[in-house]
Amino acid sequence: MFDVLECMPTLENLTLKGTDDMDDEDVPFRVRKHRKVPKCLTSSLKMVSVEKFSGRRDQVAMLGHILQNASLLQTMTVMTGNMDIDAKYNFIRQLSKFRRSSVMCTIEFS
Repeated sequence: MFDVLECMPTLENLTLKGTDDMDDEDVPFRVRKHRKVPKCLTSSLKMVSVEKFSGRRDQVAMLGHILQNASLLQTMTVMTGNMDIDAKYNFIRQLSKFRRSSVMCTIEFS
């Protein structure tokens, strides 16, 4: 995904969609150790929306990477769908551990 973001240096809004029928072998949100952070994360990305978030480790890592590098990020909205309350709590706890590059960023859950 970050390779695609490198081709969009002025991207302001990003929507990511998971699927209801993912199994553990499907990894739509892969985060690799990148030498270079996509320019849009440091210079233009203001809003991220994640639909059908399931709380998988790769999804949490991807959101953490965005939080740590998106210096202009204003809002991150995570739609958790059918995630149970304990899983939501654990996810919120994990996400709160990431340092945010943008002090203005709010994280919303629905």
